Amino acid sequence: MTSKNLQKSSAIQNNSVTFPSVSIALLFQTVLFRRTHVKKGGQFINLINKRAYVGQNTKLGKGCVIGNEVSISCDITIGDFVIIQRLVDIGHDAHIGDYCPLGNRSFMGGGACIGDNTMVHTGAIILPHVRVGKNCTVGAGAVVIKKVKDGDSVFGNPTKVLKF
Repeated sequence: MTSKNLQKSSAIQNNSVTFPSVSIALLFQTVLFRRTHVKKGGQFINLINKRAYVGQNTKLGKGCVIGNEVSISCDITIGDFVIIQRLVDIGHDAHIGDYCPLGNRSFMGGGACIGDNTMVHTGAIILPHVRVGKNCTVGAGAVVIKKVKDGDSVFGNPTKVLKF
């Protein structure tokens, strides 16, 4: 990839791989990042482990962290300040809202959607085309097979709503 294809304020070093339409670049051999300018003058960077796979047409918000051996398929939209821990798989055409942490070894099927400020714990599975609402919690090892309403906490296999 030549430097003319990179966005302004981005850089790329040797032994790196980038994919078409992905707005990130590899720097310092361990971190992929893109500087994003905020209206009030601050900067946020996206940190992406060098062993993560990010597919084409991925839209990545600002301030994201993507861990080791994460696999992000194509046509994904990831919001601002999302933390994706190691060994997470995200299927094609998925959407992740702002401020969402995804725990180790969690899985999102193709077309799945996670609303803003939703926490997905370790080993959780969200089946394809399932929507998880805003401000939700998906428990460790949970298997989400149907829509989760805004504000619900779900646990188990298959998931059940935890009532407080």
